[in-house]
Amino acid sequence: MKNIIFLCLIILSAGGSIASAQTLNLMTKSGTTQIRTSDIDSVTIQPTTVTIIRKDRTAQVVNIADLQRMTFTQLTSARDSKQSSAVNTLLLLKAFPNPANATSVIEYELVRPTEVEMQITDVMGNIIKTLRLGTQVAGTHQVEWDTLNNSSTSVPTGTYSCLIRTNTGETLTQKLIIIH
Repeated sequence: MKNIIFLCLIILSAGGSIASAQTLNLMTKSGTTQIRTSDIDSVTIQPTTVTIIRKDRTAQVVNIADLQRMTFTQLTSARDSKQSSAVNTLLLLKAFPNPANATSVIEYELVRPTEVEMQITDVMGNIIKTLRLGTQVAGTHQVEWDTLNNSSTSVPTGTYSCLIRTNTGETLTQKLIIIH
């Protein structure tokens, strides 16, 4: 989850085409919330929530367990809005079973062919497993993680994050709970 928030902060503050995003779209289990990026004052990360403080001092609190997807929309004219091309390569991210014991399947969808890498991180943000999946075709893909780290040792019971990254810079993260 920290990777999503880090990506959010980069997009809101860095230069480049994504930084001109007009709207932050948070897709949760209960629906979608849109926040104009120019209205965001700060973002606070807690172990179970992300709080977005607007410039008018109202707050949007999102439960990390409920967060399914985050995208940015770029306004191109008064009547025409579209998602930035760097953002709409990667869609969907889910893991099952979650919590998992011996294996977890991570599912994602690519809109067009792109290179993909998957990283598993612990709660401190340390990378414990990296899978370079190479160039993949458009469509739905599944990767099975055997709950082993880069040293082929079983990870301990705990909470992990699965980060899927494309060569376009797009990133999605899914929380994983491993119980042995």
